[in-house]
Amino acid sequence: MLQSLARGYRRGTTDLKLADLVPAAVDAFYADQIGVGHALLLAKLPADQHEAALQGCFKEVYNGGSKPARILLPVRNLQFWIDSNIRVHYLSGN
Repeated sequence: MLQSLARGYRRGTTDLKLADLVPAAVDAFYADQIGVGHALLLAKLPADQHEAALQGCFKEVYNGGSKPARILLPVRNLQFWIDSNIRVHYLSGN
């Protein structure tokens, strides 16, 4: 299923390979915790950044329960998180 979705999204001459996602991201996609847009953004990143960026897909909200609820943020929020955290990290040489 992921590969068929990736065929529909071409960026220039490069196919995005959703099959290259780390298992946690694949599991989140199949569990409908993240959408196609989130998965495509994650697939563009180096594999060692997937898990950190996956956490950037969500916001934890405390609503009186014993454990916080995770709310999926829009894709634009993930893009902002990537721009702010991952790209800055690589540009600074760390």
